[in-house]
Amino acid sequence: MRVLWNWIKWKTYIRWKDTWGTFFFTKGKVSSTIGLIAVLIDCVKALFFSVAYYSVFKLVLLNRSITQFESETPIIKFFLQELAIIQNNEIYFWNLYWLVLFIFCLFVGYKSSRWAQFSEDKFLLESHLGLPDRQVNFFLFLESIAWNFRTFIMNLLSLNIALLLATNSSFFDIFIYICSSVLLYIFLSLLFTCLHYLYVVYRTHWINGRFLIFQLISTKLLAIYIGFLSASQLYNWVQQAPFFLMNLLHRN
Repeated sequence: MRVLWNWIKWKTYIRWKDTWGTFFFTKGKVSSTIGLIAVLIDCVKALFFSVAYYSVFKLVLLNRSITQFESETPIIKFFLQELAIIQNNEIYFWNLYWLVLFIFCLFVGYKSSRWAQFSEDKFLLESHLGLPDRQVNFFLFLESIAWNFRTFIMNLLSLNIALLLATNSSFFDIFIYICSSVLLYIFLSLLFTCLHYLYVVYRTHWINGRFLIFQLISTKLLAIYIGFLSASQLYNWVQQAPFFLMNLLHRN
């Protein structure tokens, strides 16, 4: 466990130094100082995103006075009605947040799997530390997930905090939701990383050509079917819009 912690800490430091020190063309103590300033810049970014998200929620999405605005324009009237429905059901915001978190973890899992497959650090861990292949992959998985945790904090966690504050949640709820988001990020990212890595190994070593063609065709057909169902549901929802109905009546 100590070796894993040292590895993640060391690699995170190198990535951070490469990201900021190389950008400013600095070395030595100056580069370390800029690295510290970069941490403060990321903290300011996270704070700025939180304030921006909170402003959008409070001034627009959760502002009930906006829905009281009367307009004769059909499209504006329709969106105000939909906004009123969303304001009465805050679960919509949380469903969207968890969906975004799920997609982000899927993306991180893909990146971490690719990093473990093509990173030169794999040879470094195997030759210098003498670690088995499974443990090496696990080290590389967690290294990439830990680095992308920075993006998670600045974007998704700030969105989570802003939504909690905008809905007047208690400090206990804020603590629970933050812990849940962090644990879900770690679990889902690691899960998607392992699934993608196993899928690549499966396609590379175990699958034959005919089955691969069948799998590709089946995947495309399934995507088309899901897209058709989604489009059908979206069409039924759009049909209820007043401006759409007025256009149909005008054509008839």
